[in-house]
Amino acid sequence: MAAASAEAEFPEGFARTIAFSLTSALELSEFSIDPVGMVRSSTGLVTVSGTLTCSQSATIRIEGTISQRAGRTIVTGTFFTTFTCSGTTSWSASTTGENGRFVGGKAQVDASVAGDIPLTTEQAVRLKGSP
Repeated sequence: MAAASAEAEFPEGFARTIAFSLTSALELSEFSIDPVGMVRSSTGLVTVSGTLTCSQSATIRIEGTISQRAGRTIVTGTFFTTFTCSGTTSWSASTTGENGRFVGGKAQVDASVAGDIPLTTEQAVRLKGSP
């Protein structure tokens, strides 16, 4: 935030100092999802991660979905995470399937930054199993 001041002449010759501040706009860039995620085999809990670059420190919310084909069904799960972004910052989020269990293998992750700044990304991921 930058601070500044200015002086103005008023009709009766009184000088007044007016103080104000300027706030630069938040810029987001380089929103990514890592190509490898983790799935806990015993529960189907998936954790995905990535990075986001922010021009200044800000609280960010990322929302998304994970989908994985399981036979004729597509298992889906939704996730969100909130974190403080400053520069290039790592994020991660976890979810379970709403209509089945995630397993190791191919999946699709779609994510977006929630709020006034529209930024989305998608990534095919490989879910690696863990016990």
